[in-house]
Amino acid sequence: MKLIQINTWQGRIAPKLLQFIEHEKPDLICTQEIFDSEHDTPAPDGQFNLGKEIRKVSGLEHTWFSPRLSVDIAGEEIPQGNMIFSRWPLLDQRTILIRGKPIWHATRKDPDRNVSVNLQIVKLKINDQEMILANHHGYVARNTGERFGDKVSLRSMSKVAKELRKFADYPLILSGDMNVISKTSTMRVFRNFLRDLTAENHIENTLSPIHRFNKPVACDHILVNDKILVKNFAVRDQELVSDHLPLVLDFEIK
Repeated sequence: MKLIQINTWQGRIAPKLLQFIEHEKPDLICTQEIFDSEHDTPAPDGQFNLGKEIRKVSGLEHTWFSPRLSVDIAGEEIPQGNMIFSRWPLLDQRTILIRGKPIWHATRKDPDRNVSVNLQIVKLKINDQEMILANHHGYVARNTGERFGDKVSLRSMSKVAKELRKFADYPLILSGDMNVISKTSTMRVFRNFLRDLTAENHIENTLSPIHRFNKPVACDHILVNDKILVKNFAVRDQELVSDHLPLVLDFEIK
C-alpha cells in the first residue's frame, strides 16, 4: 500500500501535483492547505476545486475534509483545510479541534489566519484489518516558523498525542506538515509511541526550492506505530508539486 503526504500550497501549482498523483497511483493521500469546493470556481488550473480534481485523477473516492478557514472567491465562500483521500471506505471519521476555531471569510491580513488547528482521524478496513490514519497541520510558531516551535506548538502537539494514544491498539499512521523539525520537544511527545520516519531516515529538508525559507527545513513527517511494516519511505526531492516536497510511504499492516 502507498501513502502520499503533501502540503498542497493551496493548489498554486495544481497541474504538477495532479500529474504526480496520477503517476504514483497511491492508495491513501493526506493533504494540508487544500481547497475543496462544491462550486466550480473560476480560477487557473482548478486551484479552488483541488479536492475534486484529486478524486478524479487518483480514483480515491472516499474522503474526509476538515476546513481550517475559508476565503471569498468570485462571490463564493471557499473552504480550505486538511483532507484525507482513501481507496477504502471510511468506517469512522472525526475532526478534533486542537486549537482555536475555523476562520471564515479570512483575508491575507487576518492575524488569526493560522490559529485554527485540527486533527483528522479516520478508521479504515483493509483486507479484514482495521487501521487508523490521522492527518494534522501543526501550529505555526510566530517567531520560529517551521523549525523549532514554541510553547504553543508543544501544547498543541501534546493534545494530538493524547488523542492518538486512544488508538494505540490499532495499526496507526500519523501524517502531516507539523511545522517543526524532528529534534524538538514538540515532536518528542510521540517518543516511545510512534516512529518518526523523517527522523529515522535523517531527512534534512522537506521544503521545495520555491518555499519562502531559503534554507533546508524538515517539517513534514510520517509517523507509524509498531503494527505498521514500513517497506519504503522517501522524500521526492525531484518533484516540484508545491512549496513542500511529497513524502511517499510504502507499507503493510502487520
